[in-house]
Amino acid sequence: MTEDEDLLDTNLLRGFRYACRPDCGLCCFAEPRVDPSERARLLRIAPVPEFVEGGGATYLRARPEGGACGLLVDLRCSAHGARPHPCREFPIHVHLGHRLQASLVLSCPGVGLEELGDARPFDVREDPVGLDAEMASVLGRIESASPRRLSEAGRRRARLVRTLERAGRWVEEEEVRAELRGAIPFPGTVDYPVEDPPSADDGLELLPLYFDGRSGPVALAGGLGGWEALELRSSGGVARHLGAIPPPSVPPRIAREGEALLRGYLAYFLERDLLFASVVAWILCAPKYLTGAMTLGELIQASAAFVTLQLAFNWLVDNYQHLSDWRSAVNRVSTLLLVLDEVALSEHEKAVSSAPSGLPGSPGRQHPLDPARLEHRDED
Repeated sequence: MTEDEDLLDTNLLRGFRYACRPDCGLCCFAEPRVDPSERARLLRIAPVPEFVEGGGATYLRARPEGGACGLLVDLRCSAHGARPHPCREFPIHVHLGHRLQASLVLSCPGVGLEELGDARPFDVREDPVGLDAEMASVLGRIESASPRRLSEAGRRRARLVRTLERAGRWVEEEEVRAELRGAIPFPGTVDYPVEDPPSADDGLELLPLYFDGRSGPVALAGGLGGWEALELRSSGGVARHLGAIPPPSVPPRIAREGEALLRGYLAYFLERDLLFASVVAWILCAPKYLTGAMTLGELIQASAAFVTLQLAFNWLVDNYQHLSDWRSAVNRVSTLLLVLDEVALSEHEKAVSSAPSGLPGSPGRQHPLDPARLEHRDED
């Protein structure tokens, strides 16, 4: 094993088989990041690619209205030999926490999911099949700076551990995993109704996508009539409206095979280090929420911001230079949430002062943003 391979934990790749589906193109509905050397190679090909700048980085521009990358032609990459690293390495994802850990994007249709039914530990499973080229690109990008970044991540982790230990709330990740492996929590009634996806008016590029063999991916959009399935064009826009369904309000009945697959998904994500980044944020902020010093919206936002900052140190995307941008964005959102809370509270106080006793709006009515009203709606 090479020094670079020693730095990277690849156990979560073991046992899986991967074969890119040429009729898919799902991963091409994105704007992949482009390094300077990759940009130079892309500029030597035809058609000339379009780039977009953001946060100090360069990306390949996607077509408008939820369209695919401008280099996708007839569900084929027209610059396959010069494609940037996110495209070369997909469906592998690398997370930097207290270690470098590689895992798979299981929503990729080319990833065989049979392995999710294997109960053996990952480290004793067979080598992955079909990921040699992707792994070669990943290992080629492990730089000499990786040990330094791991050391920095270790120091950040140590500070978090000390903070939680002082509060008596620290439990080692492996202890949590060991307890949950035998009893994976399954979605129940408290998880329903589920949150609606964005609407098409919010932007087609924001919608969750999946592949079902059509010429374009299928997007789910929220709306007054329920969740609508939309087939998208690679050139942008909606090719067909496939129908709408009411969102589930109670846990649906799942066939035995489907339940086994879902449990396999949950078990896989339990092994990912990225899962614990959001959990730590909730633990750190929960006391303020429970005492009323922090609203549920602020708690969720803090958790999301914590994960965003964790991802900022991901060696694969090299996002150190974006921290100031993310911090300012988080501050702007925090200010907006605070203003909204204050406006809602002001309106509530006006209603209380003008309402007769015992009628809606009288003392004792919940604040419109009270966590007690939102806790079931926002849980996941």
